[in-house]
Amino acid sequence: MTEDLNISLRLAELAALAEKEDCLYQAELRLADEFSAVATAFSAANPGTEIICENYIGPDSVVRRSARSSLLRTIKTIEKSLDRLQALKPTYKVWDEAQDFFAPSNPAQTFFATEVVRRNLHI
Repeated sequence: MTEDLNISLRLAELAALAEKEDCLYQAELRLADEFSAVATAFSAANPGTEIICENYIGPDSVVRRSARSSLLRTIKTIEKSLDRLQALKPTYKVWDEAQDFFAPSNPAQTFFATEVVRRNLHI
């Protein structure tokens, strides 16, 4: 009984982490949009500065890449925590098809929910 309670508490902590990280991810995407707008306006107002602005403009901006990288680290942390919770060693299979967790608006929560179902865990 105590072990089930500990597992439930740990799963609740991971769910809270996923929710917090999704909020931060969404905020970072909004920040990327702000940087993009400022860089675009700056570049338009200052001909010849396009080269220093291009890394901050658009869907491949450094801020967006940073946000995705941070979220991927969070997803890996959640995965490792679930592995430890189940006393599993991580397995890496090249043939496994990776799901695109960036498609939904809350990728960390989507990953967590998918893993809970896949691993047959209960919150």
